[in-house]
Amino acid sequence: MNYSPTIPQIWVAHSLGCKYIALLEIQKDIIDQPSLLIAPNIGSTRNAVPFDWLAHLLDKYNLGVRPSREITKQWIEESIKASELFHITSLLSFKQDCISGNSNGEQKCTTRGLLPNPPSTDDVRWLNDLLKDRPDYIYSFAEIDGSHTQLASRQIEQVNQSALNLIDNLRQAAKTFSSKESLCFSEEECQNYHKDN
Repeated sequence: MNYSPTIPQIWVAHSLGCKYIALLEIQKDIIDQPSLLIAPNIGSTRNAVPFDWLAHLLDKYNLGVRPSREITKQWIEESIKASELFHITSLLSFKQDCISGNSNGEQKCTTRGLLPNPPSTDDVRWLNDLLKDRPDYIYSFAEIDGSHTQLASRQIEQVNQSALNLIDNLRQAAKTFSSKESLCFSEEECQNYHKDN
């Protein structure tokens, strides 16, 4: 991925997208770039597709979510223990998340809606426990009311504000963490930086 070195990326993902951000980092494609993981889920096809028969069919023809949850967890744990991953990370989770769980591992699920809930995981608690309290790493966490896929209109503002706060934390952290000469997050910031320096 050849992005301008003066405008680093902030990777933002929700649910299974967080799994693929982690896999990119494991492959060293986005190392030391800030990531905001929203309700991370490193699950299987069944976590992404609401019907067992369809998930089974996709997996049968190798069209489902890969690698498996178990392999992904193993790779993430090994990389974190080797101090290779998630140097600048924020995690945002929801208290009533029936898919990714929450920070204390409790599942407060309802059966509202026409589609069945996918199997619950404890991915938020598991990942938060791995990432917190690591010296020399930049990590922030926020948990707010809401569920994995459904938010009341009043909660959307809270999600937006929480995400913006975490992104701002990532921006500030990346500026101090990065060894790059110039670190800016918009063309205007880059122009001002080069004008002042």
